[in-house]
Amino acid sequence: MNSQTTQQLYKATIAHFIAQKERATATLHLYFTNSVAIGDHPNVVQEIVNLTKELCEAEECIDALEKTFMQAPKPQTTPLTPGS
Repeated sequence: MNSQTTQQLYKATIAHFIAQKERATATLHLYFTNSVAIGDHPNVVQEIVNLTKELCEAEECIDALEKTFMQAPKPQTTPLTPGS
């Protein structure tokens, strides 16, 4: 796989989890601030729990991808030799 394809796959995956995070956040915001939105859901607490899990999953996945694949390369050090 070439570098451009790899970068596109990475960006698409990050975008997927950002969308999941935004969707969960928006829905949670509606539940917490707009009582009218709650009327259609008989088990609101379970729905909030599920959305909170989706939010956490998305954040954890984004963090894991960034930590694993976007770390800055560590500088190479040359060992010091005695007398240099």
